Amino acid sequence: MDIHYQSFTASRSTSLEFHPWLLKEFRNRWFIIGKPSKSNSIFTLALDRIISISYSKKIYQIDETFDAELFYKDVVGVTVSNIKPMNVTLFVSKKQAPYILTKPIHTSQQVVSERENGIIISLKVQHNFELESVLLGFGEGVTVLSPIRLRNAMLAHLHKSIDAYNMSDI
Repeated sequence: MDIHYQSFTASRSTSLEFHPWLLKEFRNRWFIIGKPSKSNSIFTLALDRIISISYSKKIYQIDETFDAELFYKDVVGVTVSNIKPMNVTLFVSKKQAPYILTKPIHTSQQVVSERENGIIISLKVQHNFELESVLLGFGEGVTVLSPIRLRNAMLAHLHKSIDAYNMSDI
């Protein structure tokens, strides 16, 4: 198929011959995963960013070895990178713990310890935009203990949020 696509970050749309393999949903948003003809990389395209789709007479290429479960094994969301997953340790408040225990953040989630004021959990995941978004969504109910790189990224987001709330010229 030929897809005319424009991401949120692109200044203009692009056209590509695309071979779709999988539809995936994350947080009520749908994505198509596959490979453009002129690339060896797997692409993830948001369906709502597709401007148009047209039929192509070129031979459809499927990768029989593509394993979606393995491809997304270490990921929260849909953004997969060529980086190793990291061990993430989180403190979850007593108030937030039942929600995270009954709807885990990721399949690798394990309870490390229980405390009077909450629980410590671990995850083994790639650091990506969706992981940060999910963690930020828990507000003060979740604190990143490690790794320090993720903790610092979360602190930077929180400082920017505080700055946004302190703006008087909105």
